[in-house]
Amino acid sequence: MFRWIITIGFWILLSLPLIAGGPGMKNFREDQETLKELKALAPQVSTNPEESIKVLDGQIKLAIRNNLSQSLAYAYLLMGSAYRELHQPQLALHFLQLSQENYVKPIQIKQKEFKGKINYTIPSEYYYELGEIYTQLGRYSEANTEYERFQKNSKNRTLITASNYALAQNYYALEEFEEAISVYEKLLVIEQQAQNDIQIRMCYSALAACYISMGKTDQGLLYYKKSVQGVSQTSSLDNNGNYSQIAENKEIVTKALRKQNKLEEELQVRNDNLSITNDNLEYLRLAQTYLKAQNITKTESSLDQYFENISYNIIDMNEIQVIKDMALILKSQNRDNKAFDYLIHYEELSDTIQNRLLQIEQNSQQVGSSGYQNYLQLEILQKDKEISENTIQLLMRESELNEKNLQFQKTIIWLLAIGITLIIIALVYIVRVSKQRRIANQQLALRSLRTQMNPHFIFNALNSVNSFISMSDERAANKFLSEFSTLMRTVMENSEHEFISLTKELEILKIYLDLEHFRFQNKFDYQLNIDPQLDTDELVIPPMIIQPYIENAIWHGLRYKEDKGTLKVAVNSQNSAIRIIVEDDGIGRNKSQEIKTKNQRKSNSTALKNIKQRVELFNDLHRIQVQVNIADLHQDGSGTVVTLIIPQPNYE
Repeated sequence: MFRWIITIGFWILLSLPLIAGGPGMKNFREDQETLKELKALAPQVSTNPEESIKVLDGQIKLAIRNNLSQSLAYAYLLMGSAYRELHQPQLALHFLQLSQENYVKPIQIKQKEFKGKINYTIPSEYYYELGEIYTQLGRYSEANTEYERFQKNSKNRTLITASNYALAQNYYALEEFEEAISVYEKLLVIEQQAQNDIQIRMCYSALAACYISMGKTDQGLLYYKKSVQGVSQTSSLDNNGNYSQIAENKEIVTKALRKQNKLEEELQVRNDNLSITNDNLEYLRLAQTYLKAQNITKTESSLDQYFENISYNIIDMNEIQVIKDMALILKSQNRDNKAFDYLIHYEELSDTIQNRLLQIEQNSQQVGSSGYQNYLQLEILQKDKEISENTIQLLMRESELNEKNLQFQKTIIWLLAIGITLIIIALVYIVRVSKQRRIANQQLALRSLRTQMNPHFIFNALNSVNSFISMSDERAANKFLSEFSTLMRTVMENSEHEFISLTKELEILKIYLDLEHFRFQNKFDYQLNIDPQLDTDELVIPPMIIQPYIENAIWHGLRYKEDKGTLKVAVNSQNSAIRIIVEDDGIGRNKSQEIKTKNQRKSNSTALKNIKQRVELFNDLHRIQVQVNIADLHQDGSGTVVTLIIPQPNYE
């Protein structure tokens, strides 16, 4: 009886720090303080996204460890914004999805505890960021839906105005010109009231492009004249001493005119723009228009003026095609020397553009690869935290059960004083409960060992995923992750059961072997031989009992072998039991121990000790005798053979 009280007291003491560390007021205050720091960091995301990602990575890990749900959700939102600034929209979308998940969860779990003190609803900035990301992805209709949702939930006038500009631009891209005009006219009124000259001119240019695209060229040109009215080379300079905004406004109009095949009007606009910006690149674009209008003389004259002071600020090969086309025309006119000069200029500009595009692509791939690794690491950390929280909840439920049993036992002790008869009855009852408790403790220990194996297995498998991603392209990585997620889901589902069918265990092994072979295909081949006489649906086996031995064979035997090895897994029957043989021709156990680091030896020892304890508990709890024999394959110590004999449980 005294031993029972000590055991129950131990569980109560163990649960106290878990209860104290739960989502209380201290956790709430820490969440709010961290949230303040993140909101102070928010302006830096748009100006310095690379540095912001480093800071946010640490804040996210802190929020996961300390269960700071609101801070975690907002940090994921900022991380998505940072990757959107780096033109990684798909990666940014992943982080926004994580943000949404963490805003939704606490509503169901914790909101009642603070009676309205915490607002876990998704902030309006989330919808603005989602709109920006969809715009980068070219999903304009979805983007506009998110912008409109943002405007309904936000009071931030600056962002509302920015979202209106994005809405209008997306309508223009979707060729919904009337909707775009409606938004630009509202923006024009706002900018005129604010006397914002640059934005007023931009609205006029955008309206001009809309009307021209609708076939109303005269009305569009009236708006264009308003956009450049009173502009001179001095007044149109921006803070950096260039004409970028004026040139951008002009390009919107000229592209619309060209699309409508209004070449004379386009030439007029481009020539007018030269008198304002004096941008030498304009001569190149003017030559494109002259060539399309079949005015060869003007085309040549414009290109000659461009070559006098070549601008290399180009990243579009289509812009320099006019040089190559003109060279061919000069060649046909027997003006070989000038044609050759044009081709030289074309090749120089082509090399410049290709080198610049290659650099942009390399930078994008580097940011994307680093970002996906960061995303995976944070997702793994959050999944590990969820597993730990599930374990804590299990312990708390066990503690509550033990408390009830303790109260019941106190009642029994009090009644023992009544008489010998009650004492005998109580002793019989205690013996019976003790037996049940022993079985329950064994089941709990077995469940705990399975819980330990899952994070170990996940960690090792995800290290393989992480390593593969760093060496592979995105398409292969996505395929690898899809197979891995199927494996994880199957493992998690099966880990809740004491026994699973041999069919399910073999499905797990096949997926795991395919994944490891995908990564180490130059290191080993494998054979999975199943006795066709076996009824794998009827035979049962403890879950995840074979996989650790296969993992040891690959990671500690075959991986270090210089030439390509072979892994064989055979499953057949032996009397009324299942016999599994895992055989590899790797370097062997002794040589593997010699080349391992201290940490690797400790990790391997812990994993084998865990599986050994599971086997012992199964044998004791289910009255079966699982036998495990590990031996060297060859006399020289190379290779390893693991033989498991698993009898079928007797449910009678």
